[in-house]
Amino acid sequence: TISEKDFEEVREQAILYSENEEIECIAITQNSDKIAYLFADEESSYMLLYERNRLFEKRLDYVGATSSSKSEFGMGLYCTGSNGETVFVLFGANLDADRYSFSYQGTEHIRKISYGYVLDVFIDKDYVFTNPTITSVGDNVIFESDFQKQEDDTVESEN
Repeated sequence: TISEKDFEEVREQAILYSENEEIECIAITQNSDKIAYLFADEESSYMLLYERNRLFEKRLDYVGATSSSKSEFGMGLYCTGSNGETVFVLFGANLDADRYSFSYQGTEHIRKISYGYVLDVFIDKDYVFTNPTITSVGDNVIFESDFQKQEDDTVESEN
């Protein structure tokens, strides 16, 4: 665990994970007891996820980290689940698009991209662990969902 106010420790963990001392923290977001940090360099983004320690309220427990370096469109997805909840983080930096979409539990969601980065933390306490799918970043379709196929079929039949 780390102290909630010890940002340097978070930065050190991000440097160890990314193997790059030149990364910068560009965003921090919180949802309930989950806190996500977004670090970036010119090519990749790195997300570190923490949660509040259940016994010591001013301490954070490290949950995990991942990067967008292998993603074709610059976005990454981190999922974890425990105690009957699903937690997922959608993240990315240096993005040229103004929106992205993802599919979760059969529903398509469209979210805005501001200032060229995304750091969204979602917590679902109603479902057991289920992965969402990033379906598009801007006009780049990554995964064609059934929702998109239905929309495309409707447009084609109208023409």
